Amino acid sequence: MLLTIVIIISSILTGISPILFKKWIIVNIYPEYGGVWECVLGFVSGTAGITREELGHRLSKAFSLLDRYLMAGGLAGFIGYVLLVFCFRFGHVSTIFSMSSLQFVVTAVFSRLYLKEDLSLGEVVGMVIIIVGVSLLVPQA
Repeated sequence: MLLTIVIIISSILTGISPILFKKWIIVNIYPEYGGVWECVLGFVSGTAGITREELGHRLSKAFSLLDRYLMAGGLAGFIGYVLLVFCFRFGHVSTIFSMSSLQFVVTAVFSRLYLKEDLSLGEVVGMVIIIVGVSLLVPQA
């Protein structure tokens, strides 16, 4: 039972991680750069012969992108995957990893609640199938 609880916590943490990353992109990247690729190009373009002042300006802009959404998303994902790897010690990898697919349900639910994204009927049916599948695995964990 404890193993199942830890797997669910891991799934929640790894499931909210992409939500926080998307929020980071919405808050920091889209308004100033228009997209992630444009942001990357803005930092790496024309780096040959760059002055010390320009380098300082670019580094300052890069560090300004490190905000609570990026840090929380990275930390949640890291802790979630560490918990998942820890669980492998106490059960079958095939069962534990299959149960961790609950992270996709968590991501979909939080994307609906927090980011106001729409869910199609097919996505909802897919989540129900995942939940039913995981419930069949729980007694084996």
